Amino acid sequence: MKKLPDMKFHKIDLRVLVQIFLLAATPILFSMSLNNSSLIITRASLVIIWVVQIILLYRYLKQSDRKLKQAVKIISSGEEFQLLRNKELSFVHEDVLKDINEAITKFRSLKIEREADLLFFQLVMEYIPAGVIVIGSSEKIRLVNRAALDLLGIEFLENLERLETVKAGLSNWFMSLTENVFAILDLDFPDHSYRISVSVRDIKLLNSTQRIYLLKDIKKEVDIKEVETWHNMLSILSHEVVNSVSPITLSSKGMQRNITELRKVIDKNESTDKIISEIETGLSLISTRGTGLNEFVESINKLTKIPSPVYEDVSLGQLIKESAGLMHEDFQTKNVEISTSNEDMKVFCDKKLIVHVMINLLRNSIEAFTNELDKTISISGKKEDNHTIIQVTDSGPGIPSNIKNQIFSPFFSTKKRGSGLGLSFTRQVMRRHNGDVNIWTTPGKTIFTLTFQDKLNV
Repeated sequence: MKKLPDMKFHKIDLRVLVQIFLLAATPILFSMSLNNSSLIITRASLVIIWVVQIILLYRYLKQSDRKLKQAVKIISSGEEFQLLRNKELSFVHEDVLKDINEAITKFRSLKIEREADLLFFQLVMEYIPAGVIVIGSSEKIRLVNRAALDLLGIEFLENLERLETVKAGLSNWFMSLTENVFAILDLDFPDHSYRISVSVRDIKLLNSTQRIYLLKDIKKEVDIKEVETWHNMLSILSHEVVNSVSPITLSSKGMQRNITELRKVIDKNESTDKIISEIETGLSLISTRGTGLNEFVESINKLTKIPSPVYEDVSLGQLIKESAGLMHEDFQTKNVEISTSNEDMKVFCDKKLIVHVMINLLRNSIEAFTNELDKTISISGKKEDNHTIIQVTDSGPGIPSNIKNQIFSPFFSTKKRGSGLGLSFTRQVMRRHNGDVNIWTTPGKTIFTLTFQDKLNV
């Protein structure tokens, strides 16, 4: 047989029972007093007592309802859970109050766990190399990580309108993206440039839709693939040219020697001399062009077979002295002024290769000048994070946007007699240094930026 639970009466229970008893007893006493006409005052008192009891019970229930609503509001609010005390809910039974406080304690623990999970999630997001932007249904930014801010070149992002400070029309461009479509965004900054792939995913969460943007810089990957393609093509090209031209060159030189011997044994007359001279001229042209093609192949081999850097600490001043010194006559011929800064800065690099790189950049800047009144090239250096940066800035006309992304491709040149290998060589050398070369240009200004890893990160 089950044991009945102990009946514990709270003072609230007693108060309610007394009020109910009085409310029930008062009408009974009133009806009994009706039989005696002398109890008028008693009947009036009973009516007053009955009305007062009704008012007190109503006020008690009203107050209880109000305090209970306050308790529920405290429990349901996500701000700060405070344990309830007897004086705050004096109408609540101790057992009920205990259950409420246990619920509040659980809510508090859940809130702490949720905040800890959110903090952990945010920390994880900061370590993701790809940029992530999450937008809620109200088009407000719910989440953005450091990688996304770095790619966009901004310090904070509270809404998409902020993207207009990065590039005109960029906020509308983001909003126009659809799911399952990869879009490419090119952003240029003075120190670097990005080619960003942007993908979108819409996720329904409860009753709202969250839009997630994933941003990834693919410039380096694209450059590496492009370089590999060019290297393979150039290797095949140089191999075929050497195999085809070398025998022709050797044969033409041999035939030239035979012609020389032939002159000694044949009868000399105007007709034979003319024929032999024409043959010699043709063979000479073949030999010259063959030699030129061999030299061209050699330059290709230099591009595809850049040696591993021999690292040393070199001051920026040393690099400037050797590269600008070799270009001294070019500076004078075109009346170009050169300015430098931070020459004491150390660069951990292969001195010979980087001098060659800087010669290419200086030559490119000098040849870009046309009729500008101010012909200035400045070379500066700075340390940034874990990188060493050298910038070569000129006041030339700038590079048209339609060819800017092609200037590092082999054989691309805007000059009539240019080989188109100088800037491609520059990029390959920087790749060998685990660094990069970027260009930022606008009419009247072009900046080439060389980025090197610090010694500890090479």
